[in-house]
Amino acid sequence: MEKEISFGTQIKKMFIYGYILRIVGRNKNTNKETLKQIAEDPKLDKRYSEVARTVLEVGHQRANNLI
Repeated sequence: MEKEISFGTQIKKMFIYGYILRIVGRNKNTNKETLKQIAEDPKLDKRYSEVARTVLEVGHQRANNLI
């Protein structure tokens, strides 16, 4: 039985993972399940999950204003 690996953890293996996670979080087509996985993944640094967390809490407009 394979262990399910979250989207964020898979991306983290790549060199530019932070940039990719921020793009995914800001994309209006990203589903809520993917955003939840990124926002709640304990293996990710806060700076990589904050965009997804912001989208879930207050919406895309606020998340797009994050640096």
